[in-house]
Amino acid sequence: LQPAALSPLLALVTEASGAAEAGAALAWDRDGLAGTARLTLRGLAFSLAEAKVAGLDLDLELDSLQPPTSPPNQRLSADLIDVGVPLKDFAARFRLPADAPGQVLLEEASFSTVGSHVTVGETLIDPSGERLDTQLLVEDLEVSALFEVLAVDGLSGKGELAGRIPVRREGGRVIIADARLEANGPGVLRFRSDAAARALAGGGEHVDLVIRALEDFHYETLVLTGNLDQGGAARLRLEILGNNPEVLDGYPFQLNINLTGDSTPILEALRLSRSVIADILERARKLSE
Repeated sequence: LQPAALSPLLALVTEASGAAEAGAALAWDRDGLAGTARLTLRGLAFSLAEAKVAGLDLDLELDSLQPPTSPPNQRLSADLIDVGVPLKDFAARFRLPADAPGQVLLEEASFSTVGSHVTVGETLIDPSGERLDTQLLVEDLEVSALFEVLAVDGLSGKGELAGRIPVRREGGRVIIADARLEANGPGVLRFRSDAAARALAGGGEHVDLVIRALEDFHYETLVLTGNLDQGGAARLRLEILGNNPEVLDGYPFQLNINLTGDSTPILEALRLSRSVIADILERARKLSE
């Protein structure tokens, strides 16, 4: 059996396997239908739109059916939510609040992705709404993984970052305003781009020294700030302090570098992960009605 056999609401869920169990206690009197219900999913794997989910567990207890509401601390977890960028070890606590019918209050969520651990704070999600505001708290983000996703030509590095990424969704657009990530400690940054070297050729001795220093730059501090506007254009600023042991006997440089990169993978991951998670919760809510 596939989920569509249970309800048309699940027609988009394909290639499903796992276990599902549901039960309800109903009361029907002159005031209408009332009661409680529980939905349990174990080890669920399926495809949904452009995403794949594996190892999903859900414990949802409803203390009201009209409208559907739940106590705090409902649980949703998954081994993997693959939205182009894989979200691993996803875990969330949520509730369906009585004072916001049809919406989901995400109490807390966490997952691992691109060499980092991410926590999402309390966020009210309207699955049918066009706006969402939340903040990602990032820990242990590998510099090499970040630069690989940003796809800045010739830029690589070693080290770990931590910080916050405010995310706002308006319609189909994802906006990031004043994100800030800082290095947890010393690391290495390497920028080797023939195109950049040619563009900066003839800039003088100081420019040549900076280009050479960035080929193997051992930073003491690194701060990355950035914004992603409504058009999807990324504006990033890299502030670093350190040296190249082979340039001027390791003389320290303090540099501010503006970067542009391909924001498409990040935008797609944010859009799809929000869509998949919200869709799972919305379909669970509708099935309870």
